[in-house]
Amino acid sequence: MDTDEQLPPPNLAARIAVWATKRGHGSTIGKPVIFLLLILCWFSLTSLGAWQASPEPDVGRRLADALYAPFTFLAPQDSYLNQAESALLTDPLLWFGRFFGAAIPVYAIVWAAIAWGRRGLAHALLPLARGHVIVFSEPGEGDGIARRLTSDGEVVIQAEREPSPERIEAMGNLGIIVIDAELPTALRRSNAEKASRLVVWGADDADNLARALKIGELLTSRHEDILVRMESAQMHRAMRLSRTILTRADARLRPLSLYQAAVREVLADADLTDAAHHFGQDAVNVGIIGHSRLLEEVATFVLRHNWSVGLAPPRITIDPAYALHWERWFELHRQAFDAYPQVLGRDAKPVSLASDHDALINDPTLSRIILDLGDDGATVEEAFRIGLHRSREAALHYSIQPVTRSTHSVRALYREGEMHFEEPISLALQRHAGSLMSRQRDRAAARKHLAYEEGIPDEADLPANKPWRHLDETYVHASRAAAEHDPIKKSDLARLSDSPAAQEKMRRNEHDRWSVERLLDGWLPTADRDATEPKRLLHRDLVPWEKLEASDKEKDAAQVDALIAQTRKEESQEI
Repeated sequence: MDTDEQLPPPNLAARIAVWATKRGHGSTIGKPVIFLLLILCWFSLTSLGAWQASPEPDVGRRLADALYAPFTFLAPQDSYLNQAESALLTDPLLWFGRFFGAAIPVYAIVWAAIAWGRRGLAHALLPLARGHVIVFSEPGEGDGIARRLTSDGEVVIQAEREPSPERIEAMGNLGIIVIDAELPTALRRSNAEKASRLVVWGADDADNLARALKIGELLTSRHEDILVRMESAQMHRAMRLSRTILTRADARLRPLSLYQAAVREVLADADLTDAAHHFGQDAVNVGIIGHSRLLEEVATFVLRHNWSVGLAPPRITIDPAYALHWERWFELHRQAFDAYPQVLGRDAKPVSLASDHDALINDPTLSRIILDLGDDGATVEEAFRIGLHRSREAALHYSIQPVTRSTHSVRALYREGEMHFEEPISLALQRHAGSLMSRQRDRAAARKHLAYEEGIPDEADLPANKPWRHLDETYVHASRAAAEHDPIKKSDLARLSDSPAAQEKMRRNEHDRWSVERLLDGWLPTADRDATEPKRLLHRDLVPWEKLEASDKEKDAAQVDALIAQTRKEESQEI
C-alpha cells in the first residue's frame, strides 16, 4: 500500500552520528572502570613477568626491577620485532604486560578524539545519512516532536536559527542533532535530499509556508514529504484546496495541525452518537463555551463526524457571550451552512446561539459541553461549576469536556473526580507528536481511498483517481474523515444489524456525512449535474440521496459494504 509506512528507515551513518552526539555514548570508551582494568592488567602482568625474568639474586633489586619494568613498557619498543635484543620476551607475562602498557596511551588518544571530537564526527557523517527526519523550528518550538520521534527510533536533525553551544550540547545528549537552519547550508549539511521527512514546525503559519516553499525550491530533486504546520482554519483549508501550492514540481507539501490532532484523539469515536441514542435525543448537540482555534476545530469536527442512522444532522450551540469571536469562523462556513437544505433535502440548522449562558447549561438536548476559556485555571473553575450544576439536575444528560494547555496534574483533576467529565482535550505537543508524524498515520485513510479506486474504471478521468501519495490534499482529507467515521458505522451496524433495509439507511447516512464534510471543506453544489469542477470547488454529487444516480450511490455503498465485510472478518477471527 502506498502509505507513509514505506518511508525508508535511518541508515547506519545516521545512527552512528546520533551515537557520537550523545555525551554518554561518546564517552563510554572513557569510563573509569575501563581505564582501571587496563592499568591493573598492565602493572600486574608486567611486574610479575619482570620478577620472574629478572636475573638479580637480591630480593630488593629484583623487586625494584619488577616495580620499574611497567613504566618502561608504556610505549611500543623495537624489541617486539627483534627478539634477539631482549631475552625477557620469552616470558609470556611480559608479552601481555607490554601489550596492555602500549594500549594505555593509544586508548587515551582514541578516547580524547571521541570525547572532544564527537560533535565533529557526527556532522561529518550527516552528508551520508539516509532515512532521517529534519525538523525546522525555533528553539523549543519543535522539541516535543523531536523527542517523540527519537523515542520511536527515528534519527532527528533539528535545524534552528543560531543555536547556542549549550542548546546543541543539551539536545545532543537526548540523541537529537542540532544544526544552524540557514538555507541552503542546512539542507546540504543534513543531506535533506535523502531524508524521509522534512518538517517545518514554527509558530507562525505564513512563515512556515514561506520556509517550506523555499526548501522545496532549493532541493535538487522532488521531495514527497515536506510536512508544514498550519493551525489557522482558514489557512489550513486554503492549503488543502490550493493544488498548485501543495503539489509542486519540486516538492509535496502536507499541512499538519496540532489542534486537529488533539481533537481527533478524543472525538473520533462513537461516544457522542451512542449517548444521543441512549438518552433518546434527536441529534448530537454540543454546547461550546469560550473561543479558540482549537474550539473552531472542535465545532467543525462535530458537524462533519457525528452522523448516525436515526439521528438528525449534528449541531452546535454557542454561548452568546463569545458570539463576536465566532464571526470569522461562521463567515468561513456560511455558504456551506446555507447549502445544507439543498444538499441534504431537509431543513437543518447546524449552528445556533443560546439565549444566554444559563439557558445553555440547562439545555436538556445537549450531548456534551466543551469549554476553553484560554487559561487552565479559569477553565477548571468553570468546568467544576457546570459539573456541580449538572449533577443536581436529573433532566440534564450532557458530559463536560474541558481543554487543557499545561500539566498532567490539571488533567488528573478531571479524570479522578466524580463528576461527568470526559477526557480533557490536551494541547501538549509531545502527546500528539506520534499521531502527527507516525509512519502509519494515514494507513486507514489510504485503505479507504484504495477501496474507492477499485470501484471506478482505471481510465476514468476523475481528480481523485490517483495513487495515495499523489492525491490532492482535499481528497486526502476526505479519506481521513471517512476512516475516522468507522467507529460510528460499526456502532450503527451493531445496533441495526446488517439487513438490506439497515444497509440502505447506512448508505444514505454515509452520503449525508460525505456531503457535509465536502461542504465544510469549501465545496458547493453545482447546477450542472454532468460535471464536477475541482478548480471552482463545485461537485455534482452534492445533492440529496434520492437524486443521486445509481452509479454514484455505489460509491457510498462501497464504503458501507467494505466496513460490513471488515467487521464480519474481525468477528469470525474472534470466534
